Amino acid sequence: MKQILVFLFAALALIACEKVDNSSNNDEGYFAPATVDLTRAQETVAYGQLHFDIELFKKTAVSEGNVVVSPFSMATAWSMAASAASGDTYDEIADALGFKGCTSADIGSYYSRALESMKPANDTCKLSFANSVWAPHVEIGLSQDFRDEVKKYYSAEIKEIGSDNGKNIKVINDWVKEKTNGLLKNFLDEKIHIGTLLLNVLYFESEWLYSSEYSTGDNMTFANINGTKSNETFFGGSASGTLSYNLECDSIANNAKEPQILSMPYKACNLRMVFMLPPEAESIDNFIASIDVNNWNRWMSSLEASPMSTKEWTMFQIPEFEVETDFDSDFWKSTLSSLGINKAFYSADFSKISCDYVSDVLQSAKIKVSAKGTKAVAVSAVNMKFTSTGAPCPVLYSFIADRPFIYALVEPETQSILFMGTVKSL
Repeated sequence: MKQILVFLFAALALIACEKVDNSSNNDEGYFAPATVDLTRAQETVAYGQLHFDIELFKKTAVSEGNVVVSPFSMATAWSMAASAASGDTYDEIADALGFKGCTSADIGSYYSRALESMKPANDTCKLSFANSVWAPHVEIGLSQDFRDEVKKYYSAEIKEIGSDNGKNIKVINDWVKEKTNGLLKNFLDEKIHIGTLLLNVLYFESEWLYSSEYSTGDNMTFANINGTKSNETFFGGSASGTLSYNLECDSIANNAKEPQILSMPYKACNLRMVFMLPPEAESIDNFIASIDVNNWNRWMSSLEASPMSTKEWTMFQIPEFEVETDFDSDFWKSTLSSLGINKAFYSADFSKISCDYVSDVLQSAKIKVSAKGTKAVAVSAVNMKFTSTGAPCPVLYSFIADRPFIYALVEPETQSILFMGTVKSL
């Protein structure tokens, strides 16, 4: 039945968005939107966003090294680009982001709702989003409709810049540095010639809810993807506040390709870190290739329904790690083209901001995970220009991430993925 419901919800996502209250939706296959009273339009965007998040992650995870990306940040920057687009260009961007049939107002409405759901309870959790639009001529270069929309839904700052590209680079880099609390410096280099730039910054810092119960040790071995082994600092312990499930041992699933999953809460915010350990017989790359929206939804639903989530203590060991990823513009343009965005890069209709094409796409992301908690930051940019040039499980569940694994920083109610990545070697 659950699989049928997943299919039905996926089918709904293909219907043009309409603002219908969906608070009574009991679709167990799609994780949690009904709990936050999303409209039908917002549910459609949420489902499409998750599809984009996973596909973007899969495209970046082919790297041999460790990776961190922010699908939410990239989607936000391109959602603002969609607000500037018309005709086939808009349809192509919306389809690639998973928002087929949705208006730019539908997309913006979901974004606002997602931020509301993520709002921290207090300053113990630091979660901030900052959007901005930088243009040489605001009044004549950006339509009033575009300015109104990005201000209403994205709280975007609209900034006018001059013709001195070096000065523009410095001003924008200073803005990014400020919004990331100094973690990201010199985001743009002088090779980038600023046209009209759309920026999103995402910053997160929080301690684990039960960090006082965790301890560290440096005597555990991590099996790297290249076959070598290294001694690393792990943190872990037992905590009833974690959600955990060993689907590989589930008598119903009983499938060798099912992962082990651990979900850990943070203080004062509705965010969790999900760690996913592929079956030992499965390479991490093959496992990543098998991830899709339906599998992800099923795993998250199983995680919530697991008896180990509420009745048992979870014992875990996870290596402390720090990852930084900074793919270049060519990588992102190729990646987004493979996901369906093509016209935007050569013959686009961005008439709402008087631009002809997207010249550069950038993202820098960092994450640090330790026994204390998590610090993560990402900045994404879209630069536009005019045309010129199976076994029985023990009662006590254990999750030992001593080999390559996947991690994702998620907001459970809308299932937004703020950060996602892999640790293949340490």
